[in-house]
Amino acid sequence: MLAIANEYNIGTGFFNQNGFALTMDNPIVQQHMRSMGSMDIEFNEKFFVEQPVNFMNLYLNAKTERVIREKIIAVSDIERYAPLAIDILPKGVSKGQAINLLLEKVSDSRVTTYALGNQNNDISMFKTVNYGMSMKESTAELKKLSSYVAKTDNGVLEGLKHFKLI
Repeated sequence: MLAIANEYNIGTGFFNQNGFALTMDNPIVQQHMRSMGSMDIEFNEKFFVEQPVNFMNLYLNAKTERVIREKIIAVSDIERYAPLAIDILPKGVSKGQAINLLLEKVSDSRVTTYALGNQNNDISMFKTVNYGMSMKESTAELKKLSSYVAKTDNGVLEGLKHFKLI
């Protein structure tokens, strides 16, 4: 994946529960980070070597994605979660799949399921659960799949109260 990214001058982001780092700085990376309200960026090409990685992103526009899609899709699943960023996932791995694996372990298959999300990488999860709650600033695609769309910036609390979970 890094070879593909480097060949096309595409910034790559590596994430874990403690933080994230990007491989390079370029105008698309800067524009994406500004749109996400995150300008305190660490650049570290060795992040994925130095610590565990839960997921990665590529920062590119739709035109560049079309150019390299066949190379990427051969090794990974792709989910565009923002105009200038895509999630790169191992083949066949998604949030929806994780929920299905969890449900297989639950003895009562009639359990009601809920999910909270805000980006397109949550679509598989929303398609799997009974009720999807999207945040106020969620993508239009996710809102279409939502049972409830938050009206305030406190979407998690609002959604949980709406479904009387708290």
